[in-house]
Amino acid sequence: MSDKTVLTKNQKRVLNELIDKYEKSATFQGINKVHQSFYVTLGKIFTAYLDDAEYDLFTELNEDMLHLEECELVSLSWDNGRVNRVDLRVDNIDNAYKVLFRTPRKALHEQLINYFDEIDKKLCNKCRDSISNDMLNLVELYCKYISAQRKRIDCNKSIEFYDDFEEYSDIWKVLLFLLENEEEIYVRDLSVRLFNDSKRLEAIRGKIESLLYTYGDYPDKACILEEHGIIKTPSYVMIKGNAIVSLSGQRLDIGKLAGDIAFSTETLKDITDIAVTGSRVVTIENLTSFHRYDCKDTDVAVYLAGYHNRTKRDFLKSLYAKNPGLDYCHFGDIDAGGFYIYEHLKKKTGIPFTTMNMDEDTLIRNKEYAKRLTSNDRVRLKKLLEMYKKRNDDNYYTVKTMLDTGMKLEQEAVW
Repeated sequence: MSDKTVLTKNQKRVLNELIDKYEKSATFQGINKVHQSFYVTLGKIFTAYLDDAEYDLFTELNEDMLHLEECELVSLSWDNGRVNRVDLRVDNIDNAYKVLFRTPRKALHEQLINYFDEIDKKLCNKCRDSISNDMLNLVELYCKYISAQRKRIDCNKSIEFYDDFEEYSDIWKVLLFLLENEEEIYVRDLSVRLFNDSKRLEAIRGKIESLLYTYGDYPDKACILEEHGIIKTPSYVMIKGNAIVSLSGQRLDIGKLAGDIAFSTETLKDITDIAVTGSRVVTIENLTSFHRYDCKDTDVAVYLAGYHNRTKRDFLKSLYAKNPGLDYCHFGDIDAGGFYIYEHLKKKTGIPFTTMNMDEDTLIRNKEYAKRLTSNDRVRLKKLLEMYKKRNDDNYYTVKTMLDTGMKLEQEAVW
């Protein structure tokens, strides 16, 4: 067999499945005391192989398997002219890795352990710096993930969110960038900065978000990167109501405007003061409800657009610092997502928000517009119910009513 042997798609599939079984075995770990064989049944991998009408596939697979046997990579068992069983030639396993251009799991695990050691050093160095609580939370998340992967390696398991080392190292380039980033940056701009490729970040974004969501404390997977300042489009804070905003040497009384006003990320930097002339600040989850909301003479309304990002949080914290004596309320959907947004808002801003129009009476009063709970809704609501019960929180009764009635309500149904 030559190192330049080119395998067909079918040969690669069979050989990879055989090696997968081998690498998961006690023999691979060196702890097995009896002889093990590793085989696949061709008809289970390719069901059409057993169909008499698929003669071309039948012939093709027979030829492919015979070639692997000639290369001493497998041994074959036949039944009435069909390959019944394909056994891996463990004595020639090194050549199997070569023709597949596949890194043996032991070598891969050693490479990953060394890589984790390097990342741990970077995280330790980062902790010596003066960093924010958000950054410290990220460090803890990364350490938790790495610890879990080391345990998986010790148990001879594949690590999570890994397909190949090149992609994995790119994922970590983004994760480590989050520890440094304090400004908003566009997804494509960051992708060019890190990879010289405007589309690379989007290609690996799903795994990054899944990793962070699995090991971190995020209410929603889709908004994770945005929460860390990596955005697709510019961020705006939309507000309306009874407040005077001072920026660039000017004073803007937004209470005199017929509608709302939006401040971009850049404009927010010019704001030096926000004086609320009313008595209450209300954050609103959905856009329709925000536009419809009547601030009267008392309120300032801030549009969150679902899960809030860093820009909106910083704005709210600044607003609270300048106006600490007001009531701060959150108005959102009466569902699991709405309450998770509310909890996340309190945790990330440190502002003592209370819920508004999210009580059991509002749910029952508008039951004709309600939707049925899904099984996933019930799982999430039960977690909230347990948390609110421990805290003796009034929101317990709303969550219990949702579970008892099987109903949830979108914010737009509340007038």
